[in-house]
Amino acid sequence: MDATLAYATDTLVEADRIDVIRIECDAAKAIQPFGIARSSRCKQISRRLYQAIAASRSTFEQASFHWRIDDSETENGAASDP
Repeated sequence: MDATLAYATDTLVEADRIDVIRIECDAAKAIQPFGIARSSRCKQISRRLYQAIAASRSTFEQASFHWRIDDSETENGAASDP
């Protein structure tokens, strides 16, 4: 393969074998939103997933992810939680 588009975090494992060219552009940012649908029948499981993700901030940051969850949102579950 000559070239591919990938998230920077996905290239870390092969960093010694590949060249990475970062695309510095606002449109090249991946943002992973999280929400719980009002109609969900599994709200408690969704809240637990959200809380587990929020509690793992350092693990995500060590993997080169940038953190956008406001600390006040992590106390009671997702901010968009009904």
